[in-house]
Amino acid sequence: MLSQSACAECQRLKLRCDKKGPPCGSCVHRRCDSICPAGTLISSGRGKRSVMSHVPELHSVITEMGERIRQLQEALIIVGVPVQKQKIFLATDFNHLSETTPAQKRDILGSLSVNRHGEAVYFGPTAGCATETNSDNDRQDGSLLFTAVTESFPFSDQNLNWDVDQALDQLFAHLPLEQRAWHLCDIYYRNGGWTGMPVLQSQTIELLSLIYHNIGTEDDGQGSATAHQMAVLFLVFALGALVDLDLPAYNTEADQYFNLASAAMSITSVLEDSTVETVQALTLFACYLGHGGPRFSMNGAWTMISLASQISKKLGLHREGFGSNLPSKLSTRCRALFWETYSIETIYGLSVGRPTGTLLSEVTCPFPPDEVEETEPFVKLFPGYFHARWGYTKNVSAPIMEGFTTASKPSYRSVLEIDQKIRKYIHSCSCERFPYVVNEAPSAYAQRHLISLLSKLHIMHLHIGSFVEAMRDRPDNPFASAYTHSFSAAYMTAMGAIEANKRNFSAHPGLFKRWWPTRESLFNAAFIVGIFATRYPTPKPRLPSTLLGLFTAVDLVEKIMEPGGHGESGWTLIRRLLDKAIKLHWQVNSHASLPLPLPMDPEFDRELEIFAGRHALSSASERFHRKQQLKNPQFENTSRISGCGS
Repeated sequence: MLSQSACAECQRLKLRCDKKGPPCGSCVHRRCDSICPAGTLISSGRGKRSVMSHVPELHSVITEMGERIRQLQEALIIVGVPVQKQKIFLATDFNHLSETTPAQKRDILGSLSVNRHGEAVYFGPTAGCATETNSDNDRQDGSLLFTAVTESFPFSDQNLNWDVDQALDQLFAHLPLEQRAWHLCDIYYRNGGWTGMPVLQSQTIELLSLIYHNIGTEDDGQGSATAHQMAVLFLVFALGALVDLDLPAYNTEADQYFNLASAAMSITSVLEDSTVETVQALTLFACYLGHGGPRFSMNGAWTMISLASQISKKLGLHREGFGSNLPSKLSTRCRALFWETYSIETIYGLSVGRPTGTLLSEVTCPFPPDEVEETEPFVKLFPGYFHARWGYTKNVSAPIMEGFTTASKPSYRSVLEIDQKIRKYIHSCSCERFPYVVNEAPSAYAQRHLISLLSKLHIMHLHIGSFVEAMRDRPDNPFASAYTHSFSAAYMTAMGAIEANKRNFSAHPGLFKRWWPTRESLFNAAFIVGIFATRYPTPKPRLPSTLLGLFTAVDLVEKIMEPGGHGESGWTLIRRLLDKAIKLHWQVNSHASLPLPLPMDPEFDRELEIFAGRHALSSASERFHRKQQLKNPQFENTSRISGCGS
């Protein structure tokens, strides 16, 4: 003992203290050794239960601190303190929260719409602005290089009179020069592989040698390339041309290689003759559909990656035993392919609000080791980069997808727990500790910032339903609603996403203009900030951070927009939100008699429902009428807000 007297608890109970320790034997026997020698227990008023004497005071202090933190968080947002100067303190007292969520109070089934051709288009509850930015981008048929490939449609069960060798000869005739081929592969791995790299660099080298020089490897034992191997290489060329900053965005060279890959995939059956290369090709198709401009959409990208995921599951790539009997090199490739495919599927699925066909509980495939530096001729990866990405899938995006895109919705307690899990993972992620160099290459920059950008997007997906519910629950003060955590988190994350995209554009404008995560995070963030700015204009002389953030988002969206491309009407919407926010800001600060918060009109309320994932059906004629309103200047100040569902 620190002194020769009995410990405080033994003195209180008038027990014999052996004065050994601390803790003494009596305290150990009574299981209160943590308070020995100075602490004491007091009765809790619940039978024989006791607590430490200072616990009630601590509870009082904690409760008071929690209330002060919530008040400070509310005040910071209202007065417009720049988001980069704020620290996010989300309360962790979940005991008072209801087990029900907005998802359980209302039917959150997603948004069902009908496009101009009368086809049903569905977006799930996490889709957010994808409802807007994808639904009006019906794919237009491009010119096909091989019109006869329809004779070998891969789903046909008939005996086809198709000369595979002749078809392959036609594909070989359209290969680029070898020097250009190597250059396109180099560009792809440096600029385009960061949201999905299903083909490792070492395999691409082997494909180039096989296709251009008919040189196989000992492992595959083949002397000529298959149709699906040709498709894989053409898709690497297509994605390389797509992110070639010396070419215009969505250039014809990229489309040409994409069409060649489509022809190659049609030579042999996708479903009956599935191989690892089939999964790789379908995954690359999905990446191109997500990035490829006006002709394509995230809805199509999700469809393709879902097919790739199902075929990988059919082959058994998700099981540990699949690669255990393969040579080390092939085992690494197969396991890396599964985790890349699964990662892309969860990210794309959350983007359009669709579920996965592969549950995390079914996955036993381990992470493969990093490739050695000698097998990375195009770009050197930071050690642990792939493990950080796959870990994000395993611990963050896959659980969110399983919890939020199924019929059974999670409790609000689960929403907040997942939010904390995301923040904890990002804080401990190895990407945050990758070395920084001045004027770093796009490859290094993307490795350091991609996961952080995706985490902001997923936090917005997580909270958007409760963000809207907070305004409906307490329109005068959403911070006083039961969903104040989500309201604060959605707003502050949206502001953070806008700032992150601003930094990304400053560093590498040409590259980030062609990244779909940029479009996705910007549209969702701009809509959240726009809602806040138009509902709660700040009464202060200078421009508040909310309005400045909305200015920045609109400017960035203008820079990434292509005529007729993804989200054209989505940009029109956030531009209108900005105009409305500016008008309200000057009215409030000119002492006009405006009720704050401003009343929510019925049409705006309906569009919030769609954005938050409520069940809605929108007809083609209604959508056309609303799009015409958005384009007509006479509706500038009086027309309805068209939401993210046009």
